[in-house]
Amino acid sequence: MELASKEKSVNSKDPEKLRLLMNRNEKYYVECDIPIEWRKIRIGLKKTPNNKAPDTDQISSEIWKIVQDEEAPGSNFAKIEI
Repeated sequence: MELASKEKSVNSKDPEKLRLLMNRNEKYYVECDIPIEWRKIRIGLKKTPNNKAPDTDQISSEIWKIVQDEEAPGSNFAKIEI
């Protein structure tokens, strides 16, 4: 039991581990900070084919397309997408 208490968990709050993660020199893509426009979502929905298997959300494209003609995301379902 004593040995187990001395082991550090993979999910420990070790400050050195956090420092190493924060100092990584990864590329930063500014495109990720640009807000997604409703207009572009609508274009994507219209281009999406019907009768395809749903994505990981398990919602088919036919369901998502219900809101493709809304000029602004007014319905609660449309607001989920943005």
